[in-house]
Amino acid sequence: HNVWSGDPAVGFGYGRVTDEFFAGDWDGDGIDTIGLRRGNRFYLRNENSSGRHEIAFTFGRNTDQVVVGDWNGDGIDTVGVHRGKRFHLINEHRGGWADYSFGYGRRGDVPLAGDWDGDGTDTVGIKRGSEFHLTNAHKGGYANHKVIFGEPSDLGLTGDWDGDGKDTVGSRRGADVFLTDSLDGSISRTATIGEAHDRVAVGDWDGDGTDTLAIRHMR
Repeated sequence: HNVWSGDPAVGFGYGRVTDEFFAGDWDGDGIDTIGLRRGNRFYLRNENSSGRHEIAFTFGRNTDQVVVGDWNGDGIDTVGVHRGKRFHLINEHRGGWADYSFGYGRRGDVPLAGDWDGDGTDTVGIKRGSEFHLTNAHKGGYANHKVIFGEPSDLGLTGDWDGDGKDTVGSRRGADVFLTDSLDGSISRTATIGEAHDRVAVGDWDGDGTDTLAIRHMR
């Protein structure tokens, strides 16, 4: 979806139904595309279309949680993993040792990524119930921003919904999406996208600077 209503802009098949999917700008062209993880193997493609992956590498463990961001501000997204209460982030599409490894939050927190201060560099955050704890550096310690938004059971979302260069948070409850354009916890817009059982990924699919959702139908 390139807007928060109407029919999807593009539909295509990619990967296996058991693959985890996520989004990022792997080539720095300003347009996000879909990536896949199968076990601890990552598969990335620079077009939102059916076909073979262009980049493949192994990183982390099968049980890690995936986070995606531009950790060094070069305009190209890469991946990271969250394990326990530690983040492991890399600046290139490769395996090997992480460029940044640090503890943040608690075990059981849901990992997030985004550019909360608009400096062009993504960092991490966590969702704990209805609380979002966001940091502006690749390190542990206290949050730079704390936001209370949505309900504890909501799926946490992060993205730049209004195109101002700063990521904020959102929540998905069934098929309903609730978004805020600031970090004060107020609702800026709502939408209903897809069906409750669909999986979702956040990205800028048309390069206009505003993030929306991709829906993966699971049936």
